[in-house]
Amino acid sequence: MELAAVSAYAPASLVVGSPAAVRAVDAFVAHHRAHARAFAALAGDDALLAAPASIVAALVPTSPLVSERDALAFLHDLESRVAATQQFLLGSLTSVPAINTVATTLPVECQHTAVLGSLLSLPLAETVPAVQGTTGHLTAADYPIP
Repeated sequence: MELAAVSAYAPASLVVGSPAAVRAVDAFVAHHRAHARAFAALAGDDALLAAPASIVAALVPTSPLVSERDALAFLHDLESRVAATQQFLLGSLTSVPAINTVATTLPVECQHTAVLGSLLSLPLAETVPAVQGTTGHLTAADYPIP
């Protein structure tokens, strides 16, 4: 999913222009690449080298991003879905290394959501939810990996 998130950032990066948004986008893409490497290390020989097309398709924008606000709103939703998916996974993991990796990356995804919400001037409740839920999460059943 982290590789799919990197792919999903590409169209948004074309329309962000303010210095704060550009810095955030660049940093968040770097974070997702680092997270992908961490998950790949867990997967070992089974690690994916590219994001599955079904997951990329589930995460890319469904309408054109024509303004910075469009891009930031899309990325806010994307990061919320990534965080929700990791929260969902956390409850089903059994290996300590997997739990540790998700427990380490999940707060970063939540921070991304908060920063993007702040750039959008969203109300505090939307920027920093009281509890990270699983609404909008992706499931392996819906997006099987070939």
